[in-house]
Amino acid sequence: IDADKDGVLTLSEFRNAISEDDLIEYFQVLGLAIEDVETLFILLDRGQKGQINIDEFMHGCLRLKGEATSFELAKLLYESQWLCHNLEMIAHEAIPHLQHQVARLGCGSATSVPTIPRSCDRATPCKACNT
Repeated sequence: IDADKDGVLTLSEFRNAISEDDLIEYFQVLGLAIEDVETLFILLDRGQKGQINIDEFMHGCLRLKGEATSFELAKLLYESQWLCHNLEMIAHEAIPHLQHQVARLGCGSATSVPTIPRSCDRATPCKACNT
């Protein structure tokens, strides 16, 4: 698999290796579909370095093996919804402050900072500068 024998596997090496029958059989034994090579590589490259070593490859393949249970899918859905909700809350807090700072500095209009629709309007002063 490691064409240049440097101890790591890049996406291009992985793409080339996927065409080998031995690797296809390995993934089939694990129950992994390899239609989307890039996504599979990203899932294996947990460190987001653009390359994976043999340990990452082996542990990643074993981690991805088999079917997801309903519980695991429900957990992922919950975590995803929780993350989206909290990011939205952070954005609702940050954007009014950014709009105020942009207007105060005069480097654009307050409308140059995006807004997020919200059911209640923030009418309190900016905590950062007390204005």
